[in-house]
Amino acid sequence: MKILHLLSSLQKINYGVWNAVRSTFAPLKDLGVENYLVVPEQPGEMPEELSNENVFFIPNDQTDIPNYLINKNLAVKNETVIISHGSWQIPTRLAKKLNELGFPWLAYPHGMLEPWSMQHKRWKKLLYFTVFEKRYLSQANQVIAVGAPEQSNLKKWFPNAGLIPNGIEPFVKPVVKEDEVISVLFLGRLHTKKNPLELAKAWIASSLKNKKNYQLIIAGPDEGEQTKIEKEIVATHTGNILLPGPVYGIEKEKLLCSSHFFALPSQSEGFPTSVLEAMTFQCVPIISEGCNFPEALQNNVALEVEDNIGSIKNKLEEISSWKAEEIEQKGKKAKKFVDENYSLQKIAQMQFTLYKQLLNA
Repeated sequence: MKILHLLSSLQKINYGVWNAVRSTFAPLKDLGVENYLVVPEQPGEMPEELSNENVFFIPNDQTDIPNYLINKNLAVKNETVIISHGSWQIPTRLAKKLNELGFPWLAYPHGMLEPWSMQHKRWKKLLYFTVFEKRYLSQANQVIAVGAPEQSNLKKWFPNAGLIPNGIEPFVKPVVKEDEVISVLFLGRLHTKKNPLELAKAWIASSLKNKKNYQLIIAGPDEGEQTKIEKEIVATHTGNILLPGPVYGIEKEKLLCSSHFFALPSQSEGFPTSVLEAMTFQCVPIISEGCNFPEALQNNVALEVEDNIGSIKNKLEEISSWKAEEIEQKGKKAKKFVDENYSLQKIAQMQFTLYKQLLNA
């Protein structure tokens, strides 16, 4: 069984998508599944994380890509499932063509059709969605959501929309968090929709500003918000907000191990793997409705905020009264919930069952 994952880019800016895609490759390999990342040729070095993966680059001068993939023995009838990731770009169009040649197709919008995302460049997206994207995706065997709220939204257009959440590899090493400094961590793209600036402003407006035993760490690649945050820090003389930039690998693991809370007051997410990852490191998540993770809130393993400064500030004031024992207990509860319900082995089995159904249909 082969799975071709069609992606628009392997750049770090697209990390959330391709990292979620490749997360189940190992357990799927144990089940006899070969996974390939198929992307247009692009400049720059391939991310180190993908050095051991099957990556196939489509030459930019190739006009008949479907038959090119068939001739290269990547797409094989009755053995291959096509999965497009994201919306608006080549993955959808290429998957549609391969589907017309007889290959089953699963489409993962990854939150790009969520209400907030659709508001960005609204009229351009609405026109293209109405004329092309909706019609193309209706041809897919199934459109797959990665969170329950996203599935509900997708069902308005695609009645058979399915749900397979993202998963994580449970962190199995001991987690020991120091209590001298309580860390609140934001880890992700510094993009306006994720509200890192609002988080910083809420911190500055709270009693935690310059409190020596608390710190806010806002880490991740900049997408237009870092300079704004830096200006706020300088203008308000705030000394306990740190901006380490992008972190990966061991550096990222250390940061998660040492953090007590994980804040993502986002306006919109598909399904945030970053929150799952933080929870398996015993971080207490502080998330908004836009994170599309109601299960965590319903099971009392996460704290809810609205995506505005006032609400975030109030939640920061609330956690400032927590004792170390309460933070530890809540963090362990969060880890247990995620490890039991969102392990990569469990998610991989869901994927494998669906792939078999499609190929045997």
